[in-house]
Amino acid sequence: SNGVKLSVSVNKNFVEIYPSEELTETVTLTIDRSLQNYKYATLNNEISYLIEPKGKAPKVEFVSKSTIYPSGDKMIIPFKATSLRAVTVRIIEIYQNNMGAFLQDNNIDGASSIKRYGSIVAKKHLVFDELGMGANDSEFVYGLDISNYVKREPGSLYRVTLSFRKEFSKVNCQQVFNKEEFNAL
Repeated sequence: SNGVKLSVSVNKNFVEIYPSEELTETVTLTIDRSLQNYKYATLNNEISYLIEPKGKAPKVEFVSKSTIYPSGDKMIIPFKATSLRAVTVRIIEIYQNNMGAFLQDNNIDGASSIKRYGSIVAKKHLVFDELGMGANDSEFVYGLDISNYVKREPGSLYRVTLSFRKEFSKVNCQQVFNKEEFNAL
């Protein structure tokens, strides 16, 4: 296996093989034909698999739970993204005249019946490379300036959500192995 240290666990007829460290390059796992089952039958041929590094699971999250902005030009919200090319930003504005009713049904960070009290004022896909932010395989902190998407209204509350689709992921989501029957075992 290309010099990668492995941990092997055998439980009855299951053999589980794990690399002792995260893979950074493609490795070849070779199963020797001398592998035997409980009846001492061996494989007909040696079997090899190419195993590609998975990469970190894609995710996006805010750096802090909430942010209150004083008057100013910019409203930058930091967020962390891992193994993503893009995220979808959705901003809901809860208008000042609806704030009392909203807070009767919710805490400041609540979302119950949010569309009764506000409306979506921006929905945008942020493609990191197009914005000069660069996509990153590991966890990376970005700054989102929502003043580029909304006009600040005094007394309004802005609910910002971040999400991503499968196609925004930098991680290959296809299964590494093809299922094969090992009749010899």
